Amino acid sequence: MDNMQQILMKESKNDSDNNQIYLYKINDYWFAYEYSAFYLYSICCVDAVFKYVEPENKKTILISVLKNGYEKAGNPQLRVIERTEHQMVLNCGIKCKGFQQWKDGWITLFKDRYFVQIIQEFYRSLCKL
Repeated sequence: MDNMQQILMKESKNDSDNNQIYLYKINDYWFAYEYSAFYLYSICCVDAVFKYVEPENKKTILISVLKNGYEKAGNPQLRVIERTEHQMVLNCGIKCKGFQQWKDGWITLFKDRYFVQIIQEFYRSLCKL
């Protein structure tokens, strides 16, 4: 898996003209960061969205999470471009605008208490990077 700096560098180039969703598998969850998180949230039913604040530079990162992958959404606007065991790239057939407003206004919400486990998995994965 890419480290967080590599992921954020990739996402900085993933604006509304690119329309790709980069997913990273951590145990049973698929994580999307920043623009990818926004695209995924905008056109797919995600299981959780949360903000993560990097301890070193205090940069806020938005993250969307899917429990079983995008296939359960059945959205024809999503097409797999590349897939490995731990990473997947989807092409998003819809142009999504408003990333910065979404990010600035986001308040972390969970549909169910079990999503605390998602956060714990995420933090454990960061310790391995």
